[in-house]
Amino acid sequence: MRSDKYATAVVDGHLTIVIHVAPKYGAPIRLTTTSSGKNVNLSGNNLRIVVKDDCTEIHYATTKGDGRPCGSQMTGIDKGYTEAFTDSDGAAHGKTFGAVLTEYSDKASATGKARNKLYALEKKHREAGHITKADHIKLCNLGRIKIDNRKERTYQRLRTIAFQSAHTIVDKAAVVVSEDLTAPMAQKQVWKRYNRR
Repeated sequence: MRSDKYATAVVDGHLTIVIHVAPKYGAPIRLTTTSSGKNVNLSGNNLRIVVKDDCTEIHYATTKGDGRPCGSQMTGIDKGYTEAFTDSDGAAHGKTFGAVLTEYSDKASATGKARNKLYALEKKHREAGHITKADHIKLCNLGRIKIDNRKERTYQRLRTIAFQSAHTIVDKAAVVVSEDLTAPMAQKQVWKRYNRR
């Protein structure tokens, strides 16, 4: 949204954004934020408004300050599963990466197996004519809210671990060399849970 299509004001201690809409489409839209507006400068910024579930997110661009200086070495890194990176000095970065990924994978697998049983039970009741029972199982046991939330939380944790690991590498190195791992590695036999990890 362009910067001339909205106005900001602080109302009752909360930053409020008023989106100007053409009169033929309705009244202006008022968004009240949780921010007090003290450290927020929206003047001249374009906004992006994202509606996610029951929340509305307001994204805006800001000038990024100078980052911390990088190191002076040259290092090679290897991306891994148990840790995010291992550098050429042998130091591991992001040691909890694999543990978080494995924990999520195992929980998702167990949840999926249990859901398959409930889905079969729901299907059996529906075919037998017990529609109310089947609808109750579907409504109360086969939702996706908790699964999607767990997936989102794990994604955020893994992203944080990977970014922190990358920052620790760049703190000591000016040049980082990495291997291209886009091609699949040929193996004679993969382990049982290979596709999940």
